[in-house]
Amino acid sequence: MARERPKIITANRLDDGVVVYLDKRGNWSERLEDSKVAMNKNEEDVLMESASHAERDLLIIAPYSMDIELTERNLAPRSQRERIRSSGGPTIKWGGGSNV
Repeated sequence: MARERPKIITANRLDDGVVVYLDKRGNWSERLEDSKVAMNKNEEDVLMESASHAERDLLIIAPYSMDIELTERNLAPRSQRERIRSSGGPTIKWGGGSNV
């Protein structure tokens, strides 16, 4: 049986689009380090249920679970996409003008 990877729940806050993470108290934090970690599928399902309620309450949009690495000091996103999101992305600066 394959070993499950630790996961956290992320989404975007609905009122301003900022990337947020479901924290240990069931709130939404901008700090990845505050995230509640799911160590197995059952824990992940419980966290996603909480995220679904927050989405229905119009606090967040498009919640999903993401793989993380646990280190002695912190949590780290496993994918490049999530590293970019957690650092405030995007990778290019928006100029605001049209290229057409």
